[in-house]
Amino acid sequence: MRTWLVLAFALVVGGCTTAPTREPAADPERAWQARRADLAGLEQWRLTGRIAIRTEGEGWHATLDWRQDRRRYDIRLIGPLGQGTVRLQGGPGRVSLQTEDGQTTAADPEWLLYRNLGWRVPVEALRYWVLGLPAPGSARERELDRYGRLARLEQADWRIEFRDYERRGGYELPSRIFVRNHRAQVRLVVGQWRLSQPQGEPG
Repeated sequence: MRTWLVLAFALVVGGCTTAPTREPAADPERAWQARRADLAGLEQWRLTGRIAIRTEGEGWHATLDWRQDRRRYDIRLIGPLGQGTVRLQGGPGRVSLQTEDGQTTAADPEWLLYRNLGWRVPVEALRYWVLGLPAPGSARERELDRYGRLARLEQADWRIEFRDYERRGGYELPSRIFVRNHRAQVRLVVGQWRLSQPQGEPG
């Protein structure tokens, strides 16, 4: 009986043991520059998760499946219980939007989404923000956490907050991103990352 109690106590103590605390970067700015260079080479990826969009007093939330192959993307948003599917495909210069009402094309994804659905979503910039990178162009403000990762960013009239990070395939990638300005809010929660996967022809 005594042996059993000792073993049980050891299991409890062992179960309460926590992983070693990660040390902050000695130089967060230097860590950020190295991190940024690594992430810049990540051109093929896929993420799935959930997205919530609020614009001009209306809200919409959906399951998100985003495939990126260099500068081309295939983004699917599926409404609750499979109701209402939106698919945005394309790249620089030409984008198509498929909804239950049909398909339309344009040169600019933000304009296409706003005209057809009333959503203000910065698709071209979001492609970088979901990786924890600033989009090309200048940023008004940038704040790093103690590990040299983006914590907050202000760019192109948007304020971006990176709430959590997870390690995936040798990279630390955001798992919760909040994007907002005076006209809209976008909240993205990543459930799964798949990296370095060629897109090919989506099914």
